[in-house]
Amino acid sequence: MTIGVKPGIRWLALLVVLGLVVSLFPALPHPSAQAQSPGQITLRFRPTTATGGVYAKQISVSEPATGGPLLELPIEVELPGGVPAGTLTLTLADGGGLLSSLPAAVAVGFSGDYRVAGTIATVTLDGTEGVGTKRNTVVSYQPLADTAVEGPEVFRVVGSHNASSVSVEPLLVTIVDQDNSASLSVSPDEVAEEGGAEEVTVTAELHHAGPNALTVDLSVGAGAGTTEGTHFQTVDDSELSITIPAGQTSGTAKFDLAPVDDFTLQAADRSATVSGSVADSGLGSGTVTGTAVTIADDEGDITAPVAVNLSLDQATVEEEAGTA
Repeated sequence: MTIGVKPGIRWLALLVVLGLVVSLFPALPHPSAQAQSPGQITLRFRPTTATGGVYAKQISVSEPATGGPLLELPIEVELPGGVPAGTLTLTLADGGGLLSSLPAAVAVGFSGDYRVAGTIATVTLDGTEGVGTKRNTVVSYQPLADTAVEGPEVFRVVGSHNASSVSVEPLLVTIVDQDNSASLSVSPDEVAEEGGAEEVTVTAELHHAGPNALTVDLSVGAGAGTTEGTHFQTVDDSELSITIPAGQTSGTAKFDLAPVDDFTLQAADRSATVSGSVADSGLGSGTVTGTAVTIADDEGDITAPVAVNLSLDQATVEEEAGTA
């Protein structure tokens, strides 16, 4: 015997079955409704003298000769949009694993080479900032002097947000060692063009005494508008160098400078440059600040033609009048 089921009852049963399926397998949210992680927050050093007037990811500063004052690093924070409300905190950390791209870089500790000064920088965000929103802040640090001849020391400016989904790109600061760098001076710093050969003493001076002897190789060249061999005799500088003993801050060397008189009116002063270099010891090459000797022109400057006016005491002279 066949039992018929009314259409209404069949529809009711189908709805009951569908309800059970929905309860067992809840609907997945649409992809657009899922929470999206914001992009990375970008940090840049704002333009300063140290960065050369451009926004930078990495800058270099010089190690001071002695314990220097606190220095500020102006920083621009650019937001990717979607960053939740909270606090962005910036602080300093050692070089960490970011040193591979830097030659002979040395990770440093807070006590030996730099330290955080004062409070760390914080930026408060309300969660409504759009893509490209920028905020400015400043972190402070103090580079410390040491006497070790070493490679560059690196620390990072790092950031964190109280929301773990937010990442912050770090910045790098390189402290350039000054213990193998020197500045040059000359005496005399001016010679006369017609004075003949004169002995010049070159002095190389360090910021402070180092634990090892340091050799500065010297080179004599021609300054602006000057030609070596024409305005002064060629200087053989192949073995010209200064050695600064360990524990001392300066050393000297001498060479003869022989100007050539060009007998040219309106000639400008000439110059002979003195530059130097410190060999790379595997810990970075030192920097040497050069100098120059002025060769003073002796002919003088003539800026305009000289007019000469002649006159006679008498306009006419008799043929046999004798001496007028």
